[in-house]
Amino acid sequence: MEISKHKKYFLFLLVVVMIILAAGCGKQTVPLLEVMDGEDMVNEIHVSHGMKGHDAINDKAVIQRVIETLGEVDVYQLSAREESKFFENGEKLTGKQDFYTFTLIQRDTEDGTVKRVVGIAMVFEDGSVYVADPEIVADEDRPAAYLSKDRHPALMADIGKIIGF
Repeated sequence: MEISKHKKYFLFLLVVVMIILAAGCGKQTVPLLEVMDGEDMVNEIHVSHGMKGHDAINDKAVIQRVIETLGEVDVYQLSAREESKFFENGEKLTGKQDFYTFTLIQRDTEDGTVKRVVGIAMVFEDGSVYVADPEIVADEDRPAAYLSKDRHPALMADIGKIIGF
C-alpha cells in the first residue's frame, strides 16, 4: 500500500508544525543582566545573609565582580503560580535553606539619596537564583520575577568569597 503524494505532504507539514509548537512551548531564557536594566549605574549593593540584617557594599571593584558573577546566570520569567511554588508559599525563607539577597542600588552621587533600585537577586545554597525587577510590574501588581534556568551550586560560595562572607 503506497501513500499518495498529498498524504506524504500533509504528514510532513504535520511533523513540521509539531516540531515548531514543541520548540515554542519551552521557557525563553535571557541573561540575568538583561533583566536588570541599569546594572552599570549600580554604586551600592545591600547584602543580606538569610533573614539577617544587611551590609552595604560600596567598593566599585566588588560591585563589578558581583554583577559579573550574577550576569553569567540565564533566567526565565515566572508566573505568579510558579513564583509561589518556588518559594513554597513562604517556606523557602524560613531558614531551611541558606541564601543571600542582593539589592542593587543606584544612589545620587551628590546627595546620597537612592535614585532607584535596579534589581533584587536571591542566591540560594541549592544553586537556584531568583530575581525581581521592581520597575516592571507583571500580573497581579507584583514585580516581574525570574528564576535561573539551571542550578549553580557553587555560586553562593563564589559570591561569598567576593563579598567576604
